[in-house]
Amino acid sequence: MNTDFRYLTERATSREVEQILRAVMHKLFLQVGVSVSSALERETLFQHFHRMRCDKSTMTEIQEAFASESTLTNRTVNNFLQILLMELIGQILSECYQQEVKQATDVKESMSQNDRQILYYIAGYIVRSLRKNTNRIHQTDEGVLAALDKMQSDGTTELSTYASWFNQVNRGGLKRPSDTLVDLVCAMEIVVRGKVSFDNLSSTSLLVAPLKEAILESTAVKHYADQIFRGCKFDNSFQVERIAYLFLKIRGFAVVRAKRTQLHASKTNNSKPSFSLRQVQDDQRVSTLCDTFQILQELSSSAVKLAMHSPSI
Repeated sequence: MNTDFRYLTERATSREVEQILRAVMHKLFLQVGVSVSSALERETLFQHFHRMRCDKSTMTEIQEAFASESTLTNRTVNNFLQILLMELIGQILSECYQQEVKQATDVKESMSQNDRQILYYIAGYIVRSLRKNTNRIHQTDEGVLAALDKMQSDGTTELSTYASWFNQVNRGGLKRPSDTLVDLVCAMEIVVRGKVSFDNLSSTSLLVAPLKEAILESTAVKHYADQIFRGCKFDNSFQVERIAYLFLKIRGFAVVRAKRTQLHASKTNNSKPSFSLRQVQDDQRVSTLCDTFQILQELSSSAVKLAMHSPSI
């Protein structure tokens, strides 16, 4: 048995088997796409994956590469292949997970200083709102209280350099957020920016339900949420959903206010002159006064010239 296992592991690292497995996985991901962040995408991936594992032609091709120089039975090779394929798809998903988290981190680092300061303030508001709600319903679950402690920071953290706006508007009620919660809010902001075109807003652009669903399916959001709620015995989906709702609430109001201000400024700049009756009468009165003043100036000038040329008595 040990000899057979050693032989199979050596064959699994051979170039021939590697090329076959690479072609099989490449074909699999071409069918389902590269992104596997949402639960639906992962479910579709595993459906195609299990269909591939049951495909006789595909498995026969891989088995022949393993058993070409061995007397092992097809059943032994097939059992080893099933374990190998499950480990392989797990490693691929883990790499995809890390890659999406890295991409979210890169996008977060490219945000402007002003955006990071505002997101830091939003994170502080979320901590305050969650703690206030917990105290109001007298919730004493140790897991919830521990998670709230992880969201809040009393000292100086790495991201406290973005706390200038937080310090400016804080009147004592806001709670200073932890770095992990700020990263979670930044991940939510990245999802919203990918889903909403702020230059082309419509009546459905800022609906909470679809945006919240996209946020909850984000790999980066799940990554930072797991860090906050790690060790908790309860299902953290409700708390993450609550955080997403608070974030979208503040984010939506801010976008609407900015858009309203922009439209008001545009309307003011492009406004036409007033044609009310009072305005017309005022314009006519001013025009009449200007004409009268001009006539008086001409008469005065004529009188001066006449006096200068008239003979003295």
